[in-house]
Amino acid sequence: MTIRKKKRLSLEAIHEGMIVAEPVFFEEDRPVFFSEGSIVTARLIRWLKRAGQMELSVYVEEQPAMPKEAAGRTYQLLLGGMQDIFQSLRKGAALQDGQVKQLAEKALAAVHQPDIFHVLNIAGQYDEDLIVHSLHVGMLSGLLALWSKFDAERIKAALMAGLLHDIGKIRVPERILKKQDPLLPHELSVFKGYPFYSFQMLQGNDLPEKVLEGVLYHRERLDGSGYPERREGNDIPMEAQIVAVVDEYVTLCSRTGNGAVLAALAMILEEMHIRLNPVLCLTLVERLKEMLIGADVTLGDDRNGNIIQFSKLLTLRPLIKLAGSDEYIDLEVESQLEFSLTGDVARFWTNQEKNS
Repeated sequence: MTIRKKKRLSLEAIHEGMIVAEPVFFEEDRPVFFSEGSIVTARLIRWLKRAGQMELSVYVEEQPAMPKEAAGRTYQLLLGGMQDIFQSLRKGAALQDGQVKQLAEKALAAVHQPDIFHVLNIAGQYDEDLIVHSLHVGMLSGLLALWSKFDAERIKAALMAGLLHDIGKIRVPERILKKQDPLLPHELSVFKGYPFYSFQMLQGNDLPEKVLEGVLYHRERLDGSGYPERREGNDIPMEAQIVAVVDEYVTLCSRTGNGAVLAALAMILEEMHIRLNPVLCLTLVERLKEMLIGADVTLGDDRNGNIIQFSKLLTLRPLIKLAGSDEYIDLEVESQLEFSLTGDVARFWTNQEKNS
């Protein structure tokens, strides 16, 4: 069931066919009035631009929001399912029939929730870094496949591969996984074996081939610099390419600390030119930028505001509306002015995972 909500959107997000939620009045050569309930037309959009108005109140259809309490319960349920899978495989036991598929179905249901990020932001309450990381990579891999308009089979396969991509790390000595200094050559060789360990551990568990390929090849890179087989370009299965982009993003968030969303996205934009699928990277960046609309920010001069829009495709410097005023600052123009995300959105997917 959907609900109708009044929402003030940036002009860039307005399109023909939307329904006006608050009256709009123009007084030029002759007065022009659009009442509540009017349909947004190209003419109205032109008038708004000519008048210098940057926002318009419209009605939008949304799924009912997931309460934070429900989000917490959903997260704990998914995390518990992940713990059961890791525990079984750590003991060398076979997974129960349909265990991964059942968890994937529950994760898919959560992925389709409009407030999915409430679920993922619960992460700071837990210590199982490897499991938390895997859960987030799985769910965001499903989201990226969904955003990329892949079919249902590929969406589910990408999600399952993301959930399981790191399972082989339980066979890597903890001293290597937790080492703060650069790994020595023999340590790096052991570490780079984990995708194959994952593949071995998951065989015989009635998982689709696309899932196993996504797990085995998620560390391959388009330029052939990855592992375990140094595959290149289209020789890397799409499920593996999806998990590769998401795994890189989630890991970058953890390495750059709290509030690292934009820093991580900037690094993804750099990687997409050579090593990662550029279409997937752009899709991830643009959709996560949409999620940041309305987020709180603090400027380098201690002023506060909200993100209104990102004016260019590849920019990560938004247009800001200052709190308590009608003043706007375009950080693409004010390129020297520093800013940081604040509030809940600043805590996307931060954990202590050290090695990717």
